[in-house]
Amino acid sequence: MRVERIHDNKISVFLSMVDLKERNIKMSDLSPENSVIQELFLDILEEAYIQQGFEVEGYQLFVEAKPLPNYGFHISITKFEDGEELEGDYSSGYFINEIGDFYSHSIDHEMKSELVYSFTSIDSIQPCMKVLNKYSFAETNLFQLEDKYVLSLWDLDFDQDILSIVHAYLLEHGEKEYFSIAYLKEHGKPIIENNALENLNKYYKAGY
Repeated sequence: MRVERIHDNKISVFLSMVDLKERNIKMSDLSPENSVIQELFLDILEEAYIQQGFEVEGYQLFVEAKPLPNYGFHISITKFEDGEELEGDYSSGYFINEIGDFYSHSIDHEMKSELVYSFTSIDSIQPCMKVLNKYSFAETNLFQLEDKYVLSLWDLDFDQDILSIVHAYLLEHGEKEYFSIAYLKEHGKPIIENNALENLNKYYKAGY
């Protein structure tokens, strides 16, 4: 994935066929209503912020995607403030009025299958363990992403009350993130792959 800054309010994103294949995305999947594409769009915006400092929170967006023969896709994203008039032909793309609304389905689905939180250090995860150890997770991973330690908890089959408890406790000691597992694997450094909670328990018990 390559991100180029056109000007302060516009970026171009180039997705190769390899990028799509790594995420198991087919050309026919490329619809803004598709939850897989919504997750990809989260990755794109995260990459745009990291590479180019392109911040979209509080803005409306215009998105246009065009296929590139034998390559993949070119996506342009323009951000603008409410009431601002955009120049040019905007009939070939779509507008996102509220970024939170666009992600609502994707995030609700993600909350039921994955929780992702970042911490300032491995030791700062320890206070959460007494709550996390009460529940069973199909897969848990720990990544380092720049100066953050990112804990990913997969396949939650909990009711909303339990989710709220886990969320509140993690939020007290960490920060909620919306990184996808594909993004973490591509940009993060794996610290513990699979069984992160079990290995963290051993780490804390050994007193390193």
